[in-house]
Amino acid sequence: MRTQRVLHGEGKVSLAYWERVSNSQANTSPYSAGIAWVAGQPAPLVEAKIPLIDQGFSHGDSTYDVISLWNGKIFRLDDHISRLEESCSRIRLQLPLTKRDLIQTLDDMARLSLLQGAHVQIVVTRGT
Repeated sequence: MRTQRVLHGEGKVSLAYWERVSNSQANTSPYSAGIAWVAGQPAPLVEAKIPLIDQGFSHGDSTYDVISLWNGKIFRLDDHISRLEESCSRIRLQLPLTKRDLIQTLDDMARLSLLQGAHVQIVVTRGT
C-alpha cells in the first residue's frame, strides 16, 4: 500500500522529511531547536521570554511575518521585510531596527542556528 511505504520513508516527501530530521539531529548549535532575538542578543528559543504586560501578548497589539529558510538562506527576505514595514506602519508600530540591521540580524540568526530548513517568524509588538 502506498501510504505504508510513505510512512516508512520510501516516498519523496517522507525521504526529505527524514533527511531534515537527520540533519537537525547532527546540528550541534545551541540554537538548533530554535533561536530568538531578545534585548539585542540571540538566545535559544526555549529561553526567550516576554513580559506578561507586553501589549502584543496581553492585547494582540502586534504584527508578524513568517518566512521560509531554505538551504540556510532566508527566502525573499527583502520582500518580507518591506511587507512587515507596511504592516507596522498601518498600525503605527515602530520597527526596533532599521531595515538593514533587521536583515543583518536575521542573516546572523540563520547562520548561528546552522539550520538548513525552517520557518522564520518575526513578531513586532508595541511592548510594555
